[in-house]
Amino acid sequence: MKTLKTLTLSLLAAAFAGTAASAAPTIIHVVGSTAFRAPATAAMIDYLSNNGANAVYAGYTGSSLLGAGSAILANGTVGSGGTATIVIETYWTGSLAGLVDLVAGNNTGSYLDVNNLTTADSTGINTVAKEATVGTANNSAVYGGGYAITDTPNTTTSAPDVTFSDSHKLTIAKELSTATLAPAGVGSYTSISALAAAVGGNTVVDSGSPSYPDNNAGTNAFSDGFVGIVPFEWVSGNGAFANDGGVTNISQQAVKTLLTQGVVDQALLSGTNNAADTANSFYLTGRNEDSGTRIDSFSEAQFGVTTPPLQYQSNFTLFPAGSALNTEPNISWPQSGHSGYASGGNVATALDVAESAPSFLIGYLGVTDAVTAVSGGGKALTYAGEAFSVPNVQNGLYTLWGYEHCYHLSTLSGTPLAAANAIADGVHNTNADVAGNGKHTAAETPPYTDASAGILNDLSFNVYRPVQPEGGPISHF
Repeated sequence: MKTLKTLTLSLLAAAFAGTAASAAPTIIHVVGSTAFRAPATAAMIDYLSNNGANAVYAGYTGSSLLGAGSAILANGTVGSGGTATIVIETYWTGSLAGLVDLVAGNNTGSYLDVNNLTTADSTGINTVAKEATVGTANNSAVYGGGYAITDTPNTTTSAPDVTFSDSHKLTIAKELSTATLAPAGVGSYTSISALAAAVGGNTVVDSGSPSYPDNNAGTNAFSDGFVGIVPFEWVSGNGAFANDGGVTNISQQAVKTLLTQGVVDQALLSGTNNAADTANSFYLTGRNEDSGTRIDSFSEAQFGVTTPPLQYQSNFTLFPAGSALNTEPNISWPQSGHSGYASGGNVATALDVAESAPSFLIGYLGVTDAVTAVSGGGKALTYAGEAFSVPNVQNGLYTLWGYEHCYHLSTLSGTPLAAANAIADGVHNTNADVAGNGKHTAAETPPYTDASAGILNDLSFNVYRPVQPEGGPISHF
């Protein structure tokens, strides 16, 4: 009897031990806008810090945590014996791709796999000295830290829970409706019109609290997902400034012509008609159809999202016809030149390729990618005669911007839903102006004037524009 009792107790102990060992953290998958990943990541750090974390443990691929292509963020240690109860895995693909994956429930992406980390990555992420740091509204430069993953990490695919978008879901649906869908479809969708309707439909809802007293765009503003403001810039390529005859500005009409023709002579940009200006040409480069940066830049120029553009690669050849999206291989557009680069970083790299007369590149970027392009030899242009600055956007002088949105499906529940709402609130209240390049300092106070990734939609923001159409007229409150 004693032997049986001992055996029973041993089996029970093993069962309880197995239960404890099998307890896994809730994993939340976030995708979407590459231009806005810095504010989104900062809000995730804050959320985890406020949810039982003595520290936020983070690992990432890329140049920095706020500029990562993919990342793991956890409210505790990860791996065998880890203490984390909530883990966020990010994979930034673009505004359109994020919404498509959200709606279709695609097990896609290339998330860092918290359940299958290499020993080196698990050890590195759990290093106390490399924990993610938490900032404040007046000192967002301290966001960062984390472990830079330099080996070949184990990755996984998953359907996303949350997506950030530079563009409203109805605008994205409009662009998507012009695509070609392969017979295999996307998820359960085999019709592009059905997929587009779902992307713009009622099952896609805004994350965050329903209203804020400081959101003076009106009582329905936050229900349209106004978690922040995302600005963009036009940049001429490396080498152009030495031969550009004084090209410092691009007008709305010049952008529209450039998108239509793919190339313009220098005279249209410089406003002069000498031999050099008529001999030199500027070729359009830019993002693929995944991108909200593309949608907002095209919309602001009144070119729209349904007319095919002509975009060039760094070797001055058109992007091939039928280029599949970065994460949606079954979606493409049949026109040559319609597609583009898979990220703003790729556009910045193309613009920084050394060029010489008579051919130069010109392209559109999120602000932090524009900073990268300029540091590599490009030149930021004024838009319609106005330079980008936070006050110029806030007061209606600089018009190349859109509203940032955060979306999830109406079926989301539990911890992922709470996380989606808290992260959207964090962006809206504090993090929208976090800079991917860490330019803010503790001495600065809002409104910031540096090259932040976004702008807070607060009482310092003095203008508004309709969500539909994207790029609509700007009015003062």
